[in-house]
Amino acid sequence: GTNVDDAKVIVATSGLKILACDTLDEAARLVVKLSDIVGLAKSAKLDVNFEIPL
Repeated sequence: GTNVDDAKVIVATSGLKILACDTLDEAARLVVKLSDIVGLAKSAKLDVNFEIPL
């Protein structure tokens, strides 16, 4: 067995601003999307800030 469910609760209630993913594939896709956003903003000479609501 694993402690995945317990770990998810700890992360969710930690107060930390974390984009949690269940798999490495999901995390990789998320990073690529965020990178694309930053790249588009830079090409338009814009700054971007990401805020994660708690």
